[in-house]
Amino acid sequence: MPQDGRSDRRTAAGTITGLLRHFGERWQIAYQSELGVWSGERVSSDGAHIRFLAAHSPAELVGKLSAAERDEDLIGQRHTPATMPAGGPR
Repeated sequence: MPQDGRSDRRTAAGTITGLLRHFGERWQIAYQSELGVWSGERVSSDGAHIRFLAAHSPAELVGKLSAAERDEDLIGQRHTPATMPAGGPR
């Protein structure tokens, strides 16, 4: 690895590019420079819920966003209209 850190920047840029490419349409991705924190925010389609996740690196945020979407997929599969309990999800 070069001593000037170029390899680190290329690796980070690849991770940032992947983060934006994979999640950018569904999540608002931001970097809070004053805190050194990456964040992802998503508002539900009805506007009633906000999901906000923060991480210290793009790679860490990718992991958190992936887990959040897996959880949402599981919840959606359990509570489809055909299987939703009377009175809504519990």
